Amino acid sequence: CAQRLPTFHIEGAACLDGDAIRHQPVGGHGETRTDAWLPAAPVSVGLTAGASTPNNVVGEVVSRILSLRGRTPEELGSLGGSQT
Repeated sequence: CAQRLPTFHIEGAACLDGDAIRHQPVGGHGETRTDAWLPAAPVSVGLTAGASTPNNVVGEVVSRILSLRGRTPEELGSLGGSQT
């Protein structure tokens, strides 16, 4: 995935802001900062999490990404996509 798309390993929602993302480089160690990580244009975002990641952490990340776009999780149901 990292060979074709921007890929970020984050600890949680606090790593995200509108200007930059704090993340561990894929295959690397330590933390780095990437500016302009979220394009202004509409974009699809894929999320994965390990089995030990609590559901609430994933939910907080989703909520944070949406809030950076001025949206709420409640709006997801009205977007026409499937939810599981």
